[in-house]
Amino acid sequence: MLFRLLTLGAVLFFAPGLRADDRAYADELKAAGHSVKVDKDGSLTGITFAKSENLSDADYERLGKLTHLKQLTFYGTCKMTDANAEHVGRLATLEELAINGTALTDTGFKPLGKLANLRRLTFWHLGWQKVPITGEGFAELANCTKLESFGFAGSTIGDDGLKALTRVKQLQHLSCYHTRITDTGLLHLKELPNLKSINVGPQFSMKLGDAGLATLATIPTLERITFSETILTHDGSLKHLKQLKSLKELKFEKTELRGTDVKQLQAALPGVKIEHTAPEPEMLTKMQKQLEKK
Repeated sequence: MLFRLLTLGAVLFFAPGLRADDRAYADELKAAGHSVKVDKDGSLTGITFAKSENLSDADYERLGKLTHLKQLTFYGTCKMTDANAEHVGRLATLEELAINGTALTDTGFKPLGKLANLRRLTFWHLGWQKVPITGEGFAELANCTKLESFGFAGSTIGDDGLKALTRVKQLQHLSCYHTRITDTGLLHLKELPNLKSINVGPQFSMKLGDAGLATLATIPTLERITFSETILTHDGSLKHLKQLKSLKELKFEKTELRGTDVKQLQAALPGVKIEHTAPEPEMLTKMQKQLEKK
């Protein structure tokens, strides 16, 4: 009993000091132009770095010691390395992590896989800092058992990343537009039993088209599809969408639809909200040339 009282007293004694450190750090971050969230007890629960490119190794080490952080965002051009990720991987309470850039390799995903409470992980422009990365490290995210949403838009990642994601069975939402994914790569998504939404597009390269959308039409759990920057046809893929009994939303952004129009598609999918924007003429010309080469 005495031990329990002493332990409780230690917690009560040290907790105010910890919160004071959080408040001081929050004030420091705000003064530097970053955004923070502090709860009613004074604990630092959220940080958004407006410009993360100047963060030092010491800054990442300091981040890794925060005990209440739930949300962390790195804007600017983040230069987080695998070593820096070791500190981020110690944030046991973290639920949301978003990063623009990074110098991570596939090895850097191993410490991120330790984030047991992570629900949402978003990368932008992953792989553009001249470091070797294929996306194979995504398999480590299988250990983030609460992870529901993952994105790596604008990245150099291709089909190897999707293959690695087949281990992340808990994944529900995937965003991977402006990447190097191909029609063949989308076949891997059939191994994700809980996938509800996907946002995918090949940046007008025609690496994705009818074959890819036809594959998505075979994933019965899908509720929302955004398919962008390509050319699709009625017979090649659009007619297959009626197989998706759970489908609620369908978006075609900067996409050419051939052999049908939105009204016809809406008639075939009466319970689905459909949005469509056509590509600009120069983009359509570029896609047509790519399609001829393919």
